[in-house]
Amino acid sequence: MPFFRCRIWASALTSLTLWLGTSCKPDSIPSESAANANQKATREPSKQVVCLFSDSRMPFQQAQAQFLNLLDAQDPEHFLVTEDAKGSLSLQIAQIDALLAKPPNVLLIQPVDLPQILTSLNALKQKGARIIVFDPPDSVDSAAQVDAVIACDPKLIGRAAAEVAIKALTKRASERVEPEPKGRILEIRGSDDSPWSSRVHEGFSEALGSKNAIVLVHDAPADWSTSNAKLRYAEALRLQKSIDVVFAHDDLLAQAVHSASVAAGTRENTLIIGVNGFIGPEGGLEMVRRNEIDATIQRPFLIDNAWHLKVAPKDLTGTADVQLKPLPITPTDLDNLNSSKRNTSASP
Repeated sequence: MPFFRCRIWASALTSLTLWLGTSCKPDSIPSESAANANQKATREPSKQVVCLFSDSRMPFQQAQAQFLNLLDAQDPEHFLVTEDAKGSLSLQIAQIDALLAKPPNVLLIQPVDLPQILTSLNALKQKGARIIVFDPPDSVDSAAQVDAVIACDPKLIGRAAAEVAIKALTKRASERVEPEPKGRILEIRGSDDSPWSSRVHEGFSEALGSKNAIVLVHDAPADWSTSNAKLRYAEALRLQKSIDVVFAHDDLLAQAVHSASVAAGTRENTLIIGVNGFIGPEGGLEMVRRNEIDATIQRPFLIDNAWHLKVAPKDLTGTADVQLKPLPITPTDLDNLNSSKRNTSASP
């Protein structure tokens, strides 16, 4: 069996319904139709919910926006407005400040840089808006004046990816009867200016730190572009001569590296790890099933928790803190889940 590769059951994906997701990749944060918007606009202003996304270049944010539109379509009471900061801190601050004249009932916000927008958020909260932060790239100060935080720590995503890499390299060292695991690693960030990517990198490098022979030899941004991901891999391969592990901050970027490594003739000796783990024919779980990538770190959806909290009692004291963990998925995990389903079905 080639290094890092194994065959998985074709039906495994159907048993893996761990969370609602989508594999679609729209061009931008989707918005509802004009007819629906006009219909909802006639309702009470107190029922308005504004959702500010930080960067629509990120497929995970696009997927959450799609899911939010689905949740909104099932809610006849509230009027949803969505905006995208396009990765710009100044634009997101301006979007928050613009709400001060007519505050919404609830603000759902995926912050570009949470510490930098707290002043604006606090001003909006003083106007009576409920503030629900979801998927922040930074930890939230306990003194922050927000009603709720729904989070999956990006550092945990990086650490989970490092653990997958170390486990695979350790297995290879054992098969080769080598004294310790070793390998050369390429990390492809979403972008250099993304606080989320920086936190993922921090967790990844920290988890690799104790393994002296496992070296992060190249760290480059792809600006969320699959074409750039291919270029970054080709550049790293030219400079380093060999790459044992590639960790990309998105499954689509990881899939692009798969294509580049096949073209370079290096795929069989390269472990490729992505992030997101969407279900569906174009999602990361299907990429694992097809052996296009070797693992994905599945991120939990957070927008549904944030949406349901919008109707929680307003007399809650302190900040509601919901922390969810990422889940590493490898072909073995899919096989085990499929086997578990078969065994359960056979039980009386």
